[in-house]
Formats: sequence, C-alpha cells, structure tokens
Amino acid sequence: MKKRTTIIGALVSLLPLGQPMVIGIGAVLTSSAVVLVTPEKAQAESYDFYVNRGLDKYDAGDYSGAIGAYNKAIKINPKNARAYFARGLSKYELKNYAGAIADYNFSLKYSSRKDPLHLFYHQLGNARSKSGDYAGAIADYNKAIKINPKFWSAYADRGFAKSFFKDYAGAIADYNKVIANTSLKDADAILIFSRGIAKSKSGDYAGALSDYNYYLNNYSKKDSASSGVYLERGFAKSQLQDYAGAIADFTKAIQIDSKNFRAYFGRGFAKSQLEDYAGAIADFNKSEKSNRNHWKINHLYFFRAIAKSQLQDHKGAIADFTKVIQIDSRDKIAYQLRGNSKHLIGEKKGACADWRKASSLGVEESANRLKELC
Repeated sequence: MKKRTTIIGALVSLLPLGQPMVIGIGAVLTSSAVVLVTPEKAQAESYDFYVNRGLDKYDAGDYSGAIGAYNKAIKINPKNARAYFARGLSKYELKNYAGAIADYNFSLKYSSRKDPLHLFYHQLGNARSKSGDYAGAIADYNKAIKINPKFWSAYADRGFAKSFFKDYAGAIADYNKVIANTSLKDADAILIFSRGIAKSKSGDYAGALSDYNYYLNNYSKKDSASSGVYLERGFAKSQLQDYAGAIADFTKAIQIDSKNFRAYFGRGFAKSQLEDYAGAIADFNKSEKSNRNHWKINHLYFFRAIAKSQLQDHKGAIADFTKVIQIDSRDKIAYQLRGNSKHLIGEKKGACADWRKASSLGVEESANRLKELC
C-alpha cells in the first residue's frame, strides 16, 4: 500500500519505549516521517541521537546515510528491535531485500509485546514478496492480520502476493475486503485495477471489464498507469470477442505510450481476427521492434505467420513459423502450418518433413496429408 502510511506508522513507533512526545522539544510530525528534535545539550553519541539522525536522513531520502546512523545506534544497543526495523526500512528502499529481511527478522527476535509486531510482519512480507517468495510473504501477512484484523494494508499486499502466486480467488477476496472497508482515493485505485487483472486471470472477463471501466471513469489521467488499464481492458475485450472495442482500447494505450509493445501485439491480434491482415502485420512488426524482453515473442511470430499466409506471403509465413519452432521445437501446429505453406510454394520434400514431424506430435490432419500428398 502507500509508502506514507507505512512510514508514519512505523517511524512513530520508533520512539524509545516510555519516552514522551513533547511538542517543540520531543517530536515533530512531518508529512512522511517523525523527526525527533533533541536539545544540543543531549549526549552527542547516544542511541537516541543516532536513531534521530537516521530518521532525518530517511525522511530526506538519504537511505544509505540512514543505515549508517542506525548501524551506530545498533552498536550501542544491539538488542533494540525498532532500530533493526528502521534499518530494514532503509535497506528496503535501496532494494536490498535480503538485507531488509535479515533486519526485520532481528526486529522480531528482539521484540516485546509493546512493539508494533503487525508492522514488523507486514514489512517482512513486503520484502519477501519483492524477493519473489510469495508463499513466505503470504505467511507473514497472515501473522500481521492475526495481530491486527483491521490492518487493511496487509490485506491489500497479501492480495498482490496471492495474485503473483496465481491464487486469483484469494487475491480477489482480499481486494474486496480492503475496498469494502476503506474509502478509495486516487492512490488506492491500484486495488480496483489489480482486482480486474485477477478477475481476468481467473476467466471472469466481464467482471474484469467492470473494474477497468470503474478505474477509467474515476481515476484516468492519461498517464502510464491508464495506458496499462486500456491495455488490460483491450485484452479482456478480445477474450469476449469484441475485437473492434479491443482495437479502440489498444489504440488509446498506444496514444499514451507509443512504445507499448503489448498494445501493438494485442491490436495486431484483434485486427487479424477482423481480417485486417496488413494492419495486423504492421502492428506485429512494431511490437517486435519494441519488445526487448521478448514478451510472448513466439505468439507474435505465430500470428504474424498466419496473417502472412492469408496474404499469400507463404515465404514470409515459413520464416515466421521457423522462428516459432526455434523457440519451441515441439510446437506441433507450427510444423503443420509451415508444411502447408511449403506445399503451397511447391516444396514437397520440406512440406512432407514438417507434416511427418507434426504427425509424430499428434496432429491427425498432418497424418492425413502424409497419406494423400507424400
């Protein structure tokens, strides 16, 4: 959830146990953290001094400096749970998730009943989630929620982890709980979007459309996030065979982000379903050019090959089917269709070889063609 919520809650709790908050002398609450103001006569190298310095540096975005200050505080008091937790927050901001996990575990090891354990487990879950340990993250969020059943941030982050873990029903249940119990503002719109993705992943495309529509009607700012929502709504519309609507959404996504290769791919597929094969090939080409991570690249080559076949560009189709096979040597349909294209340009030997391979992989049509034409 929002960084501000976590930081305010966590850093308020960093005050040493039993220390009063005296306005003007003891503490000042800023927009993103608690900064303790100590008199100059205070001991220069006390535990509190270094914790306060760490908070100052954290609030200023100097996370390395904050870690240095917390290191000194921990050296003075090596069993203070909250100092480890604060250092873990700084490591987390620097994407040192392994280091953050280690510190959060120390905070739990040295914790007492007076410590904000729900925050400790929540942040530990966040670090595990960032590290790809979604099962571990979910276990930590469960503990945070058990301690504080109304800790909605933990439900939301557990939903994200469940979604990555492909427990879409569980993710939707968590999102529903947060949405029902909090007032949704712009910063929380991600919950609506995330629920839409989970619904789409579970096959509820109509439900996903409802969430995407709600997001775009209430939160759309024509930014990169909106581009992603148009993209996902376009895929949902394609699944519902609303190809014209899908093309419109993919086009909006591209207008916001001209390098959105997923949107070009989606629009190319939708165009091919409406038999605009030339337009489909143009979009697939643009997707390939921008697709540095090779996202669904085998699907791109496959659908582009089919579009080329429809335009009688059989050599071009053969080239793309070959790329598909190079990625997945057991793609039986690619062998079948490449054989068909070779047959159409008179390459009987090559066609028969492809049909033979497809037949060995279980394609009955290829077996029939072998009997008839080879």
